[in-house]
Amino acid sequence: MKIALINDQPFYSGMGKYAFKIYELLKDRFDLEFLLLDYKDRVVKNQDKNIIHKDKKVPVIDNKPFFWLRIRNKIPDYKLYHFANQNLSFLIAKSNSIVTCHDLAPLITPDRSEEKIWRRLLYNGLKKAKIILADSNATKKDLIDIYKIDEKKVKTVYLGVEHHIFKPVEDKFIYRKKFQIKEGSKIILNVGTEKYRKNIPGLIYAFARLSTENKDVILVRVGKQSKSVRRLIQKLDIVEKVRYFENISENELPFFYNMADIFVMPSFYEGFGLPALEAMSCGIPVIVSNMSSLPEIVGDAGMQINPYSVKEIYERMKQLLNDTNLQKEFKEKGLEQAKKFTWQKTANEIADIYKTLLNT
Repeated sequence: MKIALINDQPFYSGMGKYAFKIYELLKDRFDLEFLLLDYKDRVVKNQDKNIIHKDKKVPVIDNKPFFWLRIRNKIPDYKLYHFANQNLSFLIAKSNSIVTCHDLAPLITPDRSEEKIWRRLLYNGLKKAKIILADSNATKKDLIDIYKIDEKKVKTVYLGVEHHIFKPVEDKFIYRKKFQIKEGSKIILNVGTEKYRKNIPGLIYAFARLSTENKDVILVRVGKQSKSVRRLIQKLDIVEKVRYFENISENELPFFYNMADIFVMPSFYEGFGLPALEAMSCGIPVIVSNMSSLPEIVGDAGMQINPYSVKEIYERMKQLLNDTNLQKEFKEKGLEQAKKFTWQKTANEIADIYKTLLNT
């Protein structure tokens, strides 16, 4: 009874990592085939890189959704289909389908007004799924509120963290030296994109105020810098105090968590908030937004702030940076909280859902 796990994302993306991890952990327990919808080469291929279908590029008007539509009927027959992210939900054509919904961010905090419209079209297959797997109870609530989906159809299955990779190290200064961070610096870390919902401008304004009082503090951003944030950093005259690192591999990412003093994630919206979990797993005290899924994932193991208050972000960063006892408290709480989240637990819960659906 074959199951298709259908993905369109590369491993280095959050959604791609989810799909690859689930496949690796469940491939020996089920007759599971991994299908990659490769838009770049316009092919559908399996885990062995065997091409199942090859499509022609369409000049001028081609895009991902148009490619997906063209190959929709080229996917072979399976007993069960698992679409690994909500963007693929509009491909659902059969009732024996599961879809994982990581978040509904574009409908709640869109970067552009038109995004809300076309994302609704992409997500229009969510109601057709037999079961929807939500990354958090917050995302589950969003699905029920926005799409009026029966609560019984939505199962919360938390993501995991790889504890053998994201773990504390004895000497954080070896990493500071490696990345040429000035000795004696106090590092505030943020990891992720600069989409509107991440509230990077709010973090920058708060950091700028803090940096006028503490000459040794620096902000390290792991992720690509947007033009608007670059202009803001220049305007606030803190170019020398903000360091950017792009294209960081998963194996390098723990270096950044471990060399930081605190981790800050002031997002307006998160479907899960994996970087906060990774930071806690490395023993780094965290400050997170009090909105969407972050309070659910972090619990009392981190400080919570109102992301719309630059003053509050500033005050909490200052407080945590200057209080070593508080840092120790949140380090210990964070390590315990992070232990609750493993990829094996994620895979086991999905396996139970597979078994239930295969036997109905």
